[in-house]
Amino acid sequence: MTAEELARLQTLFGTQLAQRTASLEALAPWLANDDATARRLARYQASLRYHHARSLTLIYPVLQSLVGDAFFRTLAYAYGDAHGSRDGDLRRFGAELPAFVAQLPSANDYPYFTDVARLEWALHEANYAADAPTLRLDDLAAAGVDEAQTWPLELHPAATLHASAWQIAAIWLAHRPDGHAIPASIDAPSRTLVYRDGWTPMLREIDASEWAALTALARGATLGDALVAGMTQQSADDDVRGTPPFDLMAALRRWFADGLLVRRLVR
Repeated sequence: MTAEELARLQTLFGTQLAQRTASLEALAPWLANDDATARRLARYQASLRYHHARSLTLIYPVLQSLVGDAFFRTLAYAYGDAHGSRDGDLRRFGAELPAFVAQLPSANDYPYFTDVARLEWALHEANYAADAPTLRLDDLAAAGVDEAQTWPLELHPAATLHASAWQIAAIWLAHRPDGHAIPASIDAPSRTLVYRDGWTPMLREIDASEWAALTALARGATLGDALVAGMTQQSADDDVRGTPPFDLMAALRRWFADGLLVRRLVR
């Protein structure tokens, strides 16, 4: 068998695995078109779909809990058929599931499903994100505040920000073993930071001021500019309603403790 023939066979075989009813004629002359071969191919299809569902269950346990086991299994089968793994890194399987859920007519009455799925994928990615040396309070103390404010920074590779029209962090936390209470209403906007504590993916809700500061850092701002962004957002919030003041030192201590800040190399 030539390399071209092998590539064609692999493509055809993968296509047939994604079909509910495989066509053995499409795989001729490599496979016999008989009942025994059809049964073996059916077992292969069933095994593949089982592993699709198992993989997605590990990544999206909260989504599974929200939709129920039967629906999630059907969802996993349909997603696997439409998005077969094409990446050598199997951890990438499931990346398109949030967008896939967003297109499901059966999920139209539950628009928060998509954002919950995006949050779970972000936690999955945080688990495998590259590591990077983070800044510590000692670094700030050694350099001095004036110099440190000029540092161009960025967020740690595991850290991402997620805005939603729904209380997605509260939904996720309510499905944790420690039993956070789900709010009376999830119909309210939220801002969530996903990060990694050591090697454990974590999340926490943040207010508008911290969101503004961290968004600036995610774009490569200096520490000083990020803090100004947070204070500017605080001023805007004060014009609308009374909110707790943006505590610069408390924010910095939390960012350092969470390992969020990384020096950006300027080339």
